Amino acid sequence: MLTSDESYSGKWATFADSLHPFGFTFKLKFYEISKQPIRAVRFNVRCKVTKFPSRAVFIVGVNSPANQNIYYEVTPMNENLMHENKWVELTGLAEFKEPGINNPDNEMVFYLYNLDKEMVYADDYHLEFFK
Repeated sequence: MLTSDESYSGKWATFADSLHPFGFTFKLKFYEISKQPIRAVRFNVRCKVTKFPSRAVFIVGVNSPANQNIYYEVTPMNENLMHENKWVELTGLAEFKEPGINNPDNEMVFYLYNLDKEMVYADDYHLEFFK
């Protein structure tokens, strides 16, 4: 989901809460990223939780052309965000070592998932791909 009520910079941020446990999903096909195989992606995203501790996570996943999940990496926010109502940088790394992940038609996805009732925000996504 997107909101203009809260953002780290700019006008919009993604959010997840009890009614919308999945935040807005960013999607990229592997062929859109590079003609060469991608071996890893590092992400940095600014996050804010309205209540600590939080059971929110940031997920990097890979889906097949048939929309089956074939890989996911979960980065818990609770280990990284030690403050309520403060924007904090969350960093993670997903490495694609399994065969078949780099299929050009596979889709890489990035999103928030929140198991709590409280609001969680994410903004200023930065993705760095490694070949």
